[in-house]
Amino acid sequence: MDETKKRELKALVEKVGTGDQEAFRVLYESLIGRLFNYVRQRTSSEEDTNDLLQDIFLDLWNAFQHFEYRTEGHFYAFIFIVTKRRLARHYKTKRSHDSLDDLLPSQHPRVDAELNDPDGMKPLVARLSPKYRDVMTLRYWSGLGFAEIADMLGTNENTVKVRHHRALKQLRNLMAEHT
Repeated sequence: MDETKKRELKALVEKVGTGDQEAFRVLYESLIGRLFNYVRQRTSSEEDTNDLLQDIFLDLWNAFQHFEYRTEGHFYAFIFIVTKRRLARHYKTKRSHDSLDDLLPSQHPRVDAELNDPDGMKPLVARLSPKYRDVMTLRYWSGLGFAEIADMLGTNENTVKVRHHRALKQLRNLMAEHT
């Protein structure tokens, strides 16, 4: 992100912190696509996704009153933490009813499915460890770069690249098992 966009983001976040609803709408529109993709990969239905997104944005609205913008990475890490906490609460309430495996389609994806096909790859990505699953979801379905992912996960870019490489290797092995 260039310096002008970083300053614009900072100004926007500061306005939201003062209760500016129009600034929040602009921020919502810039985040909704990525958050929808991220949350959708972790839920059983689009209805659950939409319900969670409402809760996430309500949490964000309330949290912005106390949030102090430092850097772009800090901002995206904040968004990610709020989202992960809301998802954790969702899983905790559903744990007694469904397991994550129950939420996934039972048929195996075609071997030639690409990572850009979330529905086809969701069962395989769900079999990865959480640290690999987060990297793959943020990279392919939320459209983030390695540096942004590193900021969100609180790690360095090289660690994210290694996790990405290892996740791809595991996915290739999983796909080969189903041929």
